[in-house]
Amino acid sequence: MNEVMKYISERFEEINAHDFYRDIFPEGELESKGEYETGKYNGIIVEVTDKKQKNGKRKVYRHTLTDDLSKIDQVIQRNNFCLMSPISYAGRSRASKNARMIYAIAFDIDGIQTRIKDGQVYPYGLVNLFHQIDDMKILPIPTYIVCSGTGIHLYFLLEKPIPYFKNIVLELEKLKKELTRLFWHYSISSLMEKTQYEPLCQGFRVVGTIPK
Repeated sequence: MNEVMKYISERFEEINAHDFYRDIFPEGELESKGEYETGKYNGIIVEVTDKKQKNGKRKVYRHTLTDDLSKIDQVIQRNNFCLMSPISYAGRSRASKNARMIYAIAFDIDGIQTRIKDGQVYPYGLVNLFHQIDDMKILPIPTYIVCSGTGIHLYFLLEKPIPYFKNIVLELEKLKKELTRLFWHYSISSLMEKTQYEPLCQGFRVVGTIPK
């Protein structure tokens, strides 16, 4: 267990992947398996395998996540890297033109600052992050914190899903960019000069599957 995972696990309650995605996609929000329901859409999981195609690239599968969330349980059982965004789509393509509803806004923070404390590596950047959230009140409180390997993903669940309309996305992208700048502050991340500004529909590692 690395220092980031250790710090998080000692301070927060852990939940399983199924409960995590049930909270993001409440029961009845997505289409039922094998049925077409007007006004309902699906999540999309991208699974990257070790199998090689003729062009040398890894074979990629796209899975439709329906209301029973059974695909979550299936991909977790395989030793592959999987991605998904907290957004529903029409069809099987993750193209932004097919995005329909936004259920959460997610952020990736890499390069967590570390220090040596009592002879051990200490995630100093996380201490600063939670200080700015809990004490200084200058950063919003995330609904969930997910360990991404050496970094973290922050999920902010919305009280109600928001339609993926162009004018709404434009404003949310502005908000996400500004919050990303704050989350990648030098007191939190050592990669501030290489801050990754990601789009609203960016996919993140599926909880419970392996990191890269």
